[in-house]
Amino acid sequence: MWMSLKRALWTWIFSLLACAGASAGTQGDRVSLQYFYPDLDTPTRSFAAQLVDGDGAVFRNVAGVFDLTITDTQVIASNFNTDAMWLRGAFNGFVLTDLDHRWQPFAALGRQTNMAGFSPASVSISGNAAYVNWQGLSFDEDTQVVLYLSAVPEPAAYVLLLAGGLILLLALRKSGAQR
Repeated sequence: MWMSLKRALWTWIFSLLACAGASAGTQGDRVSLQYFYPDLDTPTRSFAAQLVDGDGAVFRNVAGVFDLTITDTQVIASNFNTDAMWLRGAFNGFVLTDLDHRWQPFAALGRQTNMAGFSPASVSISGNAAYVNWQGLSFDEDTQVVLYLSAVPEPAAYVLLLAGGLILLLALRKSGAQR
């Protein structure tokens, strides 16, 4: 009886650990990209959808200025090819759309982010679209912007946790009935 309870407890602890480590990012999702200026009614460039695989999805030469890489947990703007400033307008930036899931909120800016004036207020999320507006901000060839995506437990992790808890409850009930 004690062995059964001990096994149930270990099963539940394993389930709890599995839940803590599971996260859903963009891996396996298709993402598309559009650049807009001077407002969200005026797309200046559209890119074909790409699959986020182990190497990420890479959109090259966005707005003729930078590359955008989407990994499972990050959005990275890098490889800026000039020194300049984004023109002012209602919106001068890009919209990244996840064609398979809704975006979760961005967790944080990466400490690698060095675009002066860029802040979490420059990013907004609405459903499956992430908006990055950097109008009026300057950049140079060393500029990098890194956005970390927040982790969300997978539904399977919740199932494991619930199953482990139920096994533990059944074992406790059984051990209580045998006393």
